[in-house]
Amino acid sequence: MNASLNSTWQSGSDAWVLSIDYFPEIANGAFAVTNSSGELILYSLKDTSKPLAKVKAHGSSINATNKINEYSLATAAADGVRVWDLRHDLQQPAMTLTSPKNPNYLSLASKDGIALAAGTELAGADAEIHIWDLRQPELMARSFVDSHHDDVTNLKFHLTLPYLMSGSTDGCVNVYNLDELDEDEALHQAINFASVHLCHFIRPDRIAILTHMETLGFFDLNNTDYEVNTEAAPKELGDVRTLWPNCEYVVDLFTDYIVYGANLEGTLSLMPFDPKLESFDKSKIINFARAHGEEVVRDVCVIPGTKTALTCGEDGLVKSWSLPFVIESQGTVASKDLESESMDIDERSDKKKDKKEKKDKKEKREKKDKKERKEKKKEKKEKKSKSDKKLKKEIRFKPY
Repeated sequence: MNASLNSTWQSGSDAWVLSIDYFPEIANGAFAVTNSSGELILYSLKDTSKPLAKVKAHGSSINATNKINEYSLATAAADGVRVWDLRHDLQQPAMTLTSPKNPNYLSLASKDGIALAAGTELAGADAEIHIWDLRQPELMARSFVDSHHDDVTNLKFHLTLPYLMSGSTDGCVNVYNLDELDEDEALHQAINFASVHLCHFIRPDRIAILTHMETLGFFDLNNTDYEVNTEAAPKELGDVRTLWPNCEYVVDLFTDYIVYGANLEGTLSLMPFDPKLESFDKSKIINFARAHGEEVVRDVCVIPGTKTALTCGEDGLVKSWSLPFVIESQGTVASKDLESESMDIDERSDKKKDKKEKKDKKEKREKKDKKERKEKKKEKKEKKSKSDKKLKKEIRFKPY
């Protein structure tokens, strides 16, 4: 099955277009894109002649974006994190956020339009995660400064539980309980896998991790019973490039589909995904013919409930497509199911001893592993040269 091309927008420069975020409440349907020149551009879905607004949002490439609510977008780059109100003039950000070390920010996540988290590039011995309360942006809510020892490439908030998940090129995915004030105590779970490209909560109790080597795995989110390790064995698919046709890299894994491409073949493919079964439907793969040629596709946005999809890439173009069918939300977990499954996670802990005893058990089980992990990552970091690190990033097409 093939998607058909509807429209094309040209950014007007040689910059790579890196991200797309759709805002149905803006101008009866608009989308914001960012590029490697640090520009933020707002387009109407119905008008390809000119952008609604355009601003030099950052002094260098925009590394990450996050849709905070129906009107606001956060952007991250080497000169900080900025929040933009798309209803107003884009010449000035609504908020500008940074931290004492002025790091290069690589990843973003938000929750409920209130909490905004940002992950940084490695600087010195550690990479950091900072969280702001957008109601008081001048006060940093909290930071994790000793949990990763290489770039923090991805962040996700849990939908119902007080958890923040972070993925890093140090090979670890960490889950933090934000109800715990101490950084060590807040580390609820650490998954050692490989250099992390993406991590997602695909269900309330399951995590998907995609690595920079294009390996994909599914893991349990640990419950709070620290006395007994009840997590199931991970489900690792291995290198997906060997499993799916015309796959050289994965763009992203979404709630109901995964998108991957092959720049040598000039192809882009969308394949339905069922998060409950953790399965992919090869019989319904949608092909985007010559999507962005031999250039890498950087982001895809399927507008919910429609047959419209948007793609952008390193050719500097944004394209609108008509899909052959509406992507079904057959695997999406309903809100009531989210609450029920989250309650199941919490109820397991009610059968155990008080909080202090559980923490003691957790410490005995995890302290040694955490120490060994830090020592191993520190040794690895010291041996790795700057040129090796640059090469690693180029493999994942990061323009920073």
